[in-house]
Amino acid sequence: MGYAKEFNHLFYNVPEFLLSSAGWEDVSYRNDVCPRFENKELGLAVWVEANEPSAREYEEWAQYTVVAIKCMLDGATVLCDDELFKTEVIYHIEEWINMYETKMYLEIAFASASRMMTEEGHDIADELALLIAQTQEAMDNFHDYEIPSCSPSGEPM
Repeated sequence: MGYAKEFNHLFYNVPEFLLSSAGWEDVSYRNDVCPRFENKELGLAVWVEANEPSAREYEEWAQYTVVAIKCMLDGATVLCDDELFKTEVIYHIEEWINMYETKMYLEIAFASASRMMTEEGHDIADELALLIAQTQEAMDNFHDYEIPSCSPSGEPM
């Protein structure tokens, strides 16, 4: 398997981090609509649609879509239906995933600090809870930025 073998790689702009970062696996298969990459540690899958909307199965689909995956005991993964994030901007996908990973590790640290029975442990947990909330807010408010067709003064660019 592999997206370049299963799909015409010229039609897909796969982010470099999906191809070269540890933890990301190319699980693309020709019966899928488009290439897919999974990271079992993060519990995420990224679908990479065709560059041109007219070449996509559904033109309204975003070029990059992140969904959660569930890892089964036998090592297989199951895709969740809900989209966690979608974008048309290649570098936004890596930024959002970095925020997701940060939040995941903050939640792990929060759980550890919460188990500490000292006042210091509770103070650390409170700080981590605030960081988790701020990271989640940043993720929730992360939107694609449209490039304006004119300058702020209204002149064409």
